[in-house]
Amino acid sequence: MPQTVAIAAVQEAHRRGALVFAHTSSPAGLEVTLAAGVDVVAHALDDTRGLTPGLLRRMKEARIAMIPTLTLFASAQNAAEIFKEVGEYAAQGGDILFGTDVGYHQMYDTRLEFASLGKAGLNWRQVLAALTTIPARRFNEASQRGQLAEGMAGDVVVLGADPQDDIQAFGDVRLTIRSGRVIYGETLTR
Repeated sequence: MPQTVAIAAVQEAHRRGALVFAHTSSPAGLEVTLAAGVDVVAHALDDTRGLTPGLLRRMKEARIAMIPTLTLFASAQNAAEIFKEVGEYAAQGGDILFGTDVGYHQMYDTRLEFASLGKAGLNWRQVLAALTTIPARRFNEASQRGQLAEGMAGDVVVLGADPQDDIQAFGDVRLTIRSGRVIYGETLTR
């Protein structure tokens, strides 16, 4: 997309209070994304040729969040470089949002994505933040969601195992409660 078009689109979306997501695939595309002021990139860059730590640092300074969707790239020839990119961005303190590319691919088991994030170097606390506090902040709901505290919405996910022991446990969802109401799973009994 021409940079002038991207800038105009982002300015209009921000004027309306909307977040802007970009499907950025390469360092050249990231330059357009940076110039335009995009909020979230929908994938890690899959064309890593020319990607530098400085470019990732600029992305972090611009407060652009990344949804890595590493399952999509796990079998790519340059998978190690893509995983390294995500790990470096997270290590710099860049916002990582959890997401998959289900719909484009049919790998529905989220444990694959959690394992890939671990392989990229994210620890369980970083993955937990990618599922909770970071999206709550990004979607302007941090005053109501993203943590358990008095006065919050009461969103809870009960897992079947401890993600500290195995990061894939984030995919072992047994019960989901949203705003205090069970929306998935069985009611827990003692």
